[in-house]
Amino acid sequence: MPITLEIVAEPSVAEFRSLPDNAGRMGAIRVAREDLSTLADYLDRRFELPGTGTVEERLTAAIQAMADRGEIQTRYRSNHDHIATYCERAGVAYNRRWFDTRRWSPTERRTPLFRTAEPNGFLRTMSLLLYPFGGDGINHSRLGVSLQEDFSDPAASYPDDVYTAYSYDLSIAYESFGPLADLLEERFALRSEGHIEERAEAIFTGLVERGELGSHLPPGDNRERLAGWCREVDIRPTWGGHNRRHEILRAEQLGKADGLVLEVSFWPAFWPPPVIRFTEAYRVGDLRHGGTQYEVTAPFESMPVLVEEFERRLRLTPAPGRTDDRLVACFDALAEQGHLSAGLPRQGNRAVVAEWITAAGVTPTLRGFARTERLLQVHRTSTDCMYELTLTMDSAARDGGVSFSEKYDYLPRSGDAGREYAYGVSTSYASMAALVAYFETEPGEGDLEERLTRCFKALVERGDLTAELGLRAARDRVTAWFTQAGVAVKPSDWAWINSD
Repeated sequence: MPITLEIVAEPSVAEFRSLPDNAGRMGAIRVAREDLSTLADYLDRRFELPGTGTVEERLTAAIQAMADRGEIQTRYRSNHDHIATYCERAGVAYNRRWFDTRRWSPTERRTPLFRTAEPNGFLRTMSLLLYPFGGDGINHSRLGVSLQEDFSDPAASYPDDVYTAYSYDLSIAYESFGPLADLLEERFALRSEGHIEERAEAIFTGLVERGELGSHLPPGDNRERLAGWCREVDIRPTWGGHNRRHEILRAEQLGKADGLVLEVSFWPAFWPPPVIRFTEAYRVGDLRHGGTQYEVTAPFESMPVLVEEFERRLRLTPAPGRTDDRLVACFDALAEQGHLSAGLPRQGNRAVVAEWITAAGVTPTLRGFARTERLLQVHRTSTDCMYELTLTMDSAARDGGVSFSEKYDYLPRSGDAGREYAYGVSTSYASMAALVAYFETEPGEGDLEERLTRCFKALVERGDLTAELGLRAARDRVTAWFTQAGVAVKPSDWAWINSD
């Protein structure tokens, strides 16, 4: 088997290195030797390995298990990130390093603060992340000290464990940390000395030991408490994290490339207003995001009301866990009892959820009326470029309600951080009937959006739109067809140049 992740052993540490990228750069995770057995124990349980042999042999077997399951592959250049995730879940400290073709530099240091199980069975960990001050020649002043609380499902395998994981983060700039450190040391009689990173580690470890922070607080409250201390000394931290998402239903649609995906997600604090979001999406394959999405939201603070009303109507016994766990169980029951299903028309599942929210005395907000269809996507190996054709139809758009896009995504290469270009043409949504009449060879079933989608997919199947067309050729062909259909058109060009 080809090497996907290299273990470099030294007397006091072991380093897990990814393969170098096209520019010769690579990342690594460094773990102290005394922590390797803890990491090996966790990985043995995770991958149901026998746990025999030396620690290095057990870690090598775990890496092979990751490769066998597709978590890490030779074509990936961030395989070491999986080791970082497993260190965090195992409660193991690590240092992240980066090789820029000339030298290795420290870029991140993680210190575990606690590790426990949630009532719903999720693993809950909290860590302190420190970004070495100028260690890699990059200014990390905005991210200097970061508190991160993570939740993951130990029963989920990859990639479901990534999709279902969520976190609450708060980052404090190095230049702002001094006044906060002074406040916390004086208020809680904490002692610390040395470099700012050692000082931060001593302070946060002491706060957990004294119960000022810890697993006894509800999810997100450690972040809220730290944010409150920041406000006392006029510090503006950076809020971050990953929202909780739960997939309710995934179903293929007969004769269609995209399948139905229903999910509920929780958006507690990243931007106002905090909401609970239900999404009815149509996605190709096993995609976890994107595609056509129809959403309905309810205020985050209405969660207890929704849970009480949903449980009453569904005749459910409250599920174990916290309020959001109970709401997740309610959405699962809506699907199990047939209220939500693949048999409903587009936007039908969203309409059902909106009705249930309204019946609970809460005002729902509908968002998203655009339908996006990926017509073609290929990788052009000669230029290392992803070529994609899409059709978007949006009845709520003020202008350009029907748009076609020809997109190029040039992947990073040596000396080139990557570029994206898109060439499009659009017309008003009112032109839909004229377009269907022009493209359709015989009357079809469904609404105008469904019929126009079939027409464009037929153009790809017949070879009128192909992956071999030259620059702007697909856009120009569609522009000519729109013009022949008698509708007004508006061309557009877009570009994005990545930076290293």
